[in-house]
Amino acid sequence: MSKLLIYPYTEEHEYFLKHSSMIVDFELTSIVTDKGYSANSKIIRWANLPKHFVISTSLYDDACKCDGILYLSKAEDNECINTLPNIDKKKFLKFERKKIDNNTLNDITKDKKMRLMNIPIITVYGQGENTQKFDIQLDLRARLIEDGYRVLSFGTKDYSGIFGMEVLPDYSNLPLWKKVLFINEYVYSFARKDNPDVIILGVPGGIMPANKVDFQYFGEDSLALTMAIEPDITILSVYENLASYETISETEKFFKYRLGAKLDIVHVSNTRYMPQENKNPIYLRVKESHVFNRINKLSRTHKSFICSDCEKSKAVYSRIIEKLSSNVPVV
Repeated sequence: MSKLLIYPYTEEHEYFLKHSSMIVDFELTSIVTDKGYSANSKIIRWANLPKHFVISTSLYDDACKCDGILYLSKAEDNECINTLPNIDKKKFLKFERKKIDNNTLNDITKDKKMRLMNIPIITVYGQGENTQKFDIQLDLRARLIEDGYRVLSFGTKDYSGIFGMEVLPDYSNLPLWKKVLFINEYVYSFARKDNPDVIILGVPGGIMPANKVDFQYFGEDSLALTMAIEPDITILSVYENLASYETISETEKFFKYRLGAKLDIVHVSNTRYMPQENKNPIYLRVKESHVFNRINKLSRTHKSFICSDCEKSKAVYSRIIEKLSSNVPVV
């Protein structure tokens, strides 16, 4: 099997280690971090990694030994890749969102009919960016597959395909009503082709503006996707420092009256949201102990969990599967 290297690795990308067995067409054999960042203590618990797995700070040395490189920087990928030392550029994997075919779009919008999907749909929302939505999608996908379900997943990362997931095309330039019709038809077409037992749909961006600088495109993606597919189970991931009873209660009303959906489950992320005056926010990673404290305060009134807490997340996922089992036969 082809060998995969990921760079630059940080704690944010821990899901590559946790779910390395789900990576398709490649075996994860190397992670390369920037100098000064130590990952050794963070990966010991993932026993499913290959024996020849390598952690390094030397991109060039390990790139020579791999077949594919997944570049994780949020900067302009092509410009950054071109500045890297003598590495075969063909090894860099490219994951780009598909462009919408105008003829297909015209047919969909001309028909103006919404498809009815008689398949349970789970949607994963985020209060904003960097709330571990992708971790939740992978965890849930892995558990459902393990329990024998056929799962169709639409991930929120451009490289979701490396985990065997689908990615929605780039529909950002469409007006809201066309987004709704397009997403509905697109998801329906995959459901008809794959015949899944359940669909997991990761929702890009945040559900609402945080302020005038961090406006999250005014939550339009959340509204468009919710209207397009009418979810059966909703999961919202929130910032650690904003996980309060008052905030969640207001968000439940937002789901009901703005999105037309019921908020079922709250995930408390390990990210702290720090707004900056007239600047983009700062995201701080917090210790799990802080997250546990937040969850304990919410547990009396809300079904909440954290991905890294195996027992609590198992209990939440068991409730999800129990609800699905009442409508979906296990294969």
